[in-house]
Amino acid sequence: MSGAAVGSVVSVRTGRVRDMVMPAWDRTGERSWSSAYLKTEREGAVHVGRLGLEGDEQASTDVHGGPEMAVLMYADAHYATWRTEPGLADLGPGGFGENLAAEGLDEHTVCVGDVPPVGGAPLPVSPPRR
Repeated sequence: MSGAAVGSVVSVRTGRVRDMVMPAWDRTGERSWSSAYLKTEREGAVHVGRLGLEGDEQASTDVHGGPEMAVLMYADAHYATWRTEPGLADLGPGGFGENLAAEGLDEHTVCVGDVPPVGGAPLPVSPPRR
């Protein structure tokens, strides 16, 4: 375990489960689904509990959520690369449904099992979501 990495929070986001509508180009036959993928930026302190951030929900707890996958964090440094892809010029925090965008924490600075202090809260690093 590296254990030495310290990150700073760039963005905190939460979302509620809502019904989503498939875009016209989607041909799966599904018309809608429920998701909390769309996240809203939060200002000030947000309570972090055993099951996630206050005000955040998960629609499919069988694939994410629970104590080991309660908060999704993404490395702020990676957004710049994604913005070079067609159609993603405006991608930034929240673009992948993540709760936190952090500076100074990425796959080179933390390992599964590390507990870096993020915004003052110890958040254990678990394996990626499916």
